[in-house]
Amino acid sequence: MNLSKQSEFRGVRHYRLVFSLLLALLIVCDAAGQVRRRIEISRFVQPSSRVGSAVAGRFFARAFRFAGGVVPRGSAVFINPEGRRLSARQLELVILDKAKLSNNRPDYDAIGIRWNSKIYQLAAEDDLIYSLMKFIQRGSYIAFTIPVFDFDENYFRQNALLDDGAGGYIAKEFLTPSHIRLLHEIDLDTETEEMLPKEKAGIMRAINRGSGQLSEIGTYVNADFHIAYQVFLANANGKNVIDVGGLPLRYSWSVRRSGTVVIDEVEVFTFPEEEFSLQDRAVLFFQTAAILRQFSRDNPREFNRFLREVGTVEGRR
Repeated sequence: MNLSKQSEFRGVRHYRLVFSLLLALLIVCDAAGQVRRRIEISRFVQPSSRVGSAVAGRFFARAFRFAGGVVPRGSAVFINPEGRRLSARQLELVILDKAKLSNNRPDYDAIGIRWNSKIYQLAAEDDLIYSLMKFIQRGSYIAFTIPVFDFDENYFRQNALLDDGAGGYIAKEFLTPSHIRLLHEIDLDTETEEMLPKEKAGIMRAINRGSGQLSEIGTYVNADFHIAYQVFLANANGKNVIDVGGLPLRYSWSVRRSGTVVIDEVEVFTFPEEEFSLQDRAVLFFQTAAILRQFSRDNPREFNRFLREVGTVEGRR
């Protein structure tokens, strides 16, 4: 979103903070206590990844003009308890609690992954699962944006970006009050910090091309083009759980007068210290999207089967 636009939304931060605190008090689930795994940034940031660079390249060639918001496009690497990599083709997505999945509230213990006859609980905001999967299936980039550099009615229509009534545009799959609020907050109210110079330089080098005079417009997008989340199938306190390592990024960019983009800065989301806080929910949003997207890429049959099952449970079909 445009840096100058941030001030327009600060007046509602108090309301958002109160809402977030109340929501946290209402969340009761077995996922509490699960650890968000800290891993070295060099293990999940992949500036030289051909897939990540290709996805980022397509985005910054055109869609960047309309996107100052939330763009989940990361990938995931699955790792078994012995530390060996798994393919999504070896895994199944499972519903652990149909009642929680269908209650239209954000529970965090209703979804799991099965491997080798064992089920590992995934901490994911379950009321987002169906919407995320439909969004991924459609293949769009932008989940939420406040367009400040450019607006193209045809692009927005083709990519199903709808006026959310709160100053932004949101993908049609997330057009509910709770999802609108969450995506606004992910864009405007999450915290980031500096990256290590090596990883940051690699990302900027992979995107920036050429030179030229810059315009005065600067903005950022919250995305994870160059992130491969590490998805650990683990056992914590006698319980099979999924611990995910990796954090999304914030790409700050400007536009040259020639119309091409240049990345000015890349920061990483601050590691969430409080379970189910806004920062934690933001990280979970990106991580869950990456996990589901990896299934869509590598195990589309399972992805589509699970999408139908979730839709049936939620009464979407």
